[in-house]
Amino acid sequence: GHKDLSSEVYDSSSGHWALSGLIPPESDLEFGSVISNGNLYILTVSPYGALSFNLQEGVWTKIQAPMPKNITIPSLVECSGRIFMVGG
Repeated sequence: GHKDLSSEVYDSSSGHWALSGLIPPESDLEFGSVISNGNLYILTVSPYGALSFNLQEGVWTKIQAPMPKNITIPSLVECSGRIFMVGG
């Protein structure tokens, strides 16, 4: 994982990047994400789980949900405002 890794948000109306919250330590982020209801959701591989990032407040939160043990190639998808994890 990475220590003291921050995120930046681009504001297209002002044309500027702004530093936002620190990514939780020891979170190895996966590629691919979804946005729903003002939050960015992304999977982590170590530890296996998910994070959400509130785009308005610039705050990262670990998602406290049980993760399937035998899923392969997991991906997040959004449907009607709900987030689902799919995989093999």
